[in-house]
Amino acid sequence: MRLILAIIVSIAILSGGEVQAETTDDAGLWLLALGQGSLSNAESSKMRWWVDVQARFSDDAGGFNQSIVRPGIGFATGERATLWLGYAWI
Repeated sequence: MRLILAIIVSIAILSGGEVQAETTDDAGLWLLALGQGSLSNAESSKMRWWVDVQARFSDDAGGFNQSIVRPGIGFATGERATLWLGYAWI
């Protein structure tokens, strides 16, 4: 079975013709605003907030393509870990 597969792959590679492709240059631009912090001014506050807002442009950065808004709230479980719950609007 392996021999047959090797023969088929070899024939496919050796019998390939010239391949031509047209390339298109299209630059894009992604802008991002990100913020996070505590929900309370107290040092011991474990509740956190987070927001991520993005605007994406295509057509050489001249046409609006997509926006993303992702807010979230979190609970600090330790000094270096936080559990997050959020929503994404795309």
